[in-house]
Amino acid sequence: MKEMAIVHRTRGFTFLELTVVIGVIAILAAILFPVFAGARENARRSTCQSNLHQIGLALHAYARDHDGMLPPRPLDLAPIAVPYLNSTAIFGCPSDNEYSKQTLAATPFPSNAPREPGLMKLTLPLVSSYAYRAGLNLDHRGDEPVAGDWSPIHREAGNILHLSGYVRSLPGGSWKPVVSTPRPGFAPAPNAMNGPQ
Repeated sequence: MKEMAIVHRTRGFTFLELTVVIGVIAILAAILFPVFAGARENARRSTCQSNLHQIGLALHAYARDHDGMLPPRPLDLAPIAVPYLNSTAIFGCPSDNEYSKQTLAATPFPSNAPREPGLMKLTLPLVSSYAYRAGLNLDHRGDEPVAGDWSPIHREAGNILHLSGYVRSLPGGSWKPVVSTPRPGFAPAPNAMNGPQ
């Protein structure tokens, strides 16, 4: 008896099936990438608000030690850095791309330089993502803006710290800068001459 060889043929994907799978993946990616980007920006905005809240706590601690007065020089948050904060990282908004460039340019010592234990190195002038409005004291109204983003960088919204310690995010249409001066070393921000809110 003759044995017949049985040939098993493996079936692969057809071109049409591959096209449909790739199309479905592309549609899902187009739907999900903006959602992920929005979630990432919401997390950055939340971090920025937390930073401003910590700055507000440090400003209040400074004012308690200085007869109710906040630091006297506009745009200068250095007086609250060393005695009232553990890190200068809170001066950087994660959505502020210019902060990273400015911080790297302002660092005069290498990252592997020996540091004294327990002390924070402060680079002057202190680079910050936030504008600071001087001339206030704890007797002013609590809704006075004291610090905030230089521009509405959080999906067309900007964060503002009020003297009471309350931090809120304002949409671009109702957002106004905390100070009327342009950001040091940068072109003026949009609506930068509107004055304090």
